[in-house]
Amino acid sequence: MNKKRVLVLVVGILVFGLLGYELFQIRSIKSQIEDMEWRFALQEKSQEDTITTDVGTIQFLKRGYSIHIESARFMAEGLYLKGYVGNPLNIWVSNLTLKFVVTKPLYEYKDQFYKTNSPYFFWFGAENIGDAQTSPIVSLLPSKRAPFEVTIPNVKQTKEGLRIAVSFTGERYSYLE
Repeated sequence: MNKKRVLVLVVGILVFGLLGYELFQIRSIKSQIEDMEWRFALQEKSQEDTITTDVGTIQFLKRGYSIHIESARFMAEGLYLKGYVGNPLNIWVSNLTLKFVVTKPLYEYKDQFYKTNSPYFFWFGAENIGDAQTSPIVSLLPSKRAPFEVTIPNVKQTKEGLRIAVSFTGERYSYLE
């Protein structure tokens, strides 16, 4: 009788030990999946063109176009940017509008991303601090640059920094003959 109890106790301890180990493994795998989702979301966001407020530096966008900031000031109305967009391609661009979207740096969203537990966080959860677009640039010839000016409302200078995404909207492309 005593041996039976000992055997049941040993088997019970083994079963609970295995269950505990399995729960530990499941939590570990869940954590690894969340980390992979975070890295995937960051990779998706890294496909966007971003610039800094560095004055005098030519910053290249992924398709070869460039942004040269001539003036950047944080004002009561928001972030004022003045500069040039450059066209290195043998394509004439017309009716080009630059759209600027300012958010916090991506690493600032990590805790919030894990709380929502959604791979779509950056499309629905990360709020813009401010966004604005330039007046249309009528013509941007190959190997030329055109001036732009924009004030992005609600943007204040922070010690954490800012992430400024820039994209083209409304543009038309043509080859020169």
